[in-house]
Amino acid sequence: MTKPLILAVDDEELNLRLIQAALDPAYEVMTASSGEECLKLVKDIKPVLILLDITMDGVSGHEVCEKLQADEATESIPIVFITGSEETPNRIKAYANGAIGYILKPIDPKKLQGKIDKLLKEASQTL
Repeated sequence: MTKPLILAVDDEELNLRLIQAALDPAYEVMTASSGEECLKLVKDIKPVLILLDITMDGVSGHEVCEKLQADEATESIPIVFITGSEETPNRIKAYANGAIGYILKPIDPKKLQGKIDKLLKEASQTL
């Protein structure tokens, strides 16, 4: 049985490694270190969920989310922001752009896996 594929996008390598370790072995995790890389990868790999940092050089997480939601090929992929930003405007913008979750850093591995399990279960029930 193949594991569900999650795409983790963050410009900090340490965060990507933490996400991979937290979600292994339940999920296969591919990583992208920029918004641009995410947008290139996403159509080819078809992840069940995208974990997306907000603050990145180049294309921000908010911009990536807007582009994914505006494209028929990617609009149904659930997006969860993982960010250090507790600012209310960032949360509001994330959900307004179609995100299904907002997780604050630093990442707690057990909480992350539990949250992802729950969000994917909820997302599959609404499809």
